[in-house]
Amino acid sequence: MLAVYLGLLNSTKELLGDFEAYHYHFELVEKYKFIPYLMHFGKEPLYYTYTYIGYYLFLGNWPAFVVSLAVINYMLISYSIIRIGNYLKTDPKNIITALFIMAFFFQEFAATSNLVRQALSEAITMVFLTHLYLDNKKSWWIAVCAVLVHSSCIPILGLGIIPSIKKSFTIKGLIKLVAPLGILVVLFYAVASYLTRLPLIGYVFARALNISLGADKWQENVGLQPLMIALLFLFSCMCIYLYLKRDKKDDEGYIGFININIILYLLLIICNIIGAYFILSRYFFFVYALQNFIIIMFLHKFKLTNNDFARYSLLVVMIFYFFYNYTHNIFTYSSIQEAILYLLPEYLL
Repeated sequence: MLAVYLGLLNSTKELLGDFEAYHYHFELVEKYKFIPYLMHFGKEPLYYTYTYIGYYLFLGNWPAFVVSLAVINYMLISYSIIRIGNYLKTDPKNIITALFIMAFFFQEFAATSNLVRQALSEAITMVFLTHLYLDNKKSWWIAVCAVLVHSSCIPILGLGIIPSIKKSFTIKGLIKLVAPLGILVVLFYAVASYLTRLPLIGYVFARALNISLGADKWQENVGLQPLMIALLFLFSCMCIYLYLKRDKKDDEGYIGFININIILYLLLIICNIIGAYFILSRYFFFVYALQNFIIIMFLHKFKLTNNDFARYSLLVVMIFYFFYNYTHNIFTYSSIQEAILYLLPEYLL
């Protein structure tokens, strides 16, 4: 239910950056029949299929469509958190805490109204990984859905299905896995300029070469920023703690969630070193999504269950963190007064 309220907040965002382009795509529906509409974009048709259907389903109401995207996104991530919590047989308080942290983590909220397709693809990818690691089940149709929403998920899906990812890493094993991936990143940049004219996927290489991030004018800086570094450090510490606290049965279940995060962190650092800033900025958004795996496991292992004061304090901090960023970022949303005095009562009633 909280997802509906967050969607309402998102619907008040000014039309800027990618969000403006998605609004244009939404309005474009009335000018095309279904197949020509999909052919107009020529890529990732599942999202545009939903856009086409959503335009008529919500009677051309853009805010209602935005709310629906937020609800789908948060429901998918919540599903993964709840599944992991149930798998661990953790205290329900841990699940609720993880859900609130997810809901009030502003960067993920911002992504759902700017990198709309990527955020949705990330959420679908999380569901695929949840089935893969908890049920040992490769739900390929879910993976296909993620790709057809946004192809940026392909490397994450590729990492996810590597057999060794579901086993504990040694330092040597981690180097053996990350080193070839790092080399692939370097080679990608070495040949990208020759592949920009390929049909369907050429735009991926063109945007990857965009060091200045000119395609994303809403981004003011390149490279790892202080908040990014702090988050990488925090989540790395959590991953190390989870490794130290793991037992044999963990290798049969959720260890893959930890490993995929560790590898992603290392690859992002490599991207920063070689100046692959576009890939760095886009794939750091996967950190915001995949961190939810780490948080629910950390809450379980850290035994926060008996410390309700710490739990409530954390939730209060997250709410303040959310609304501080809500009013202090480059995007403009409704004022806090409107969000609390008007949108909240409207949502509750």
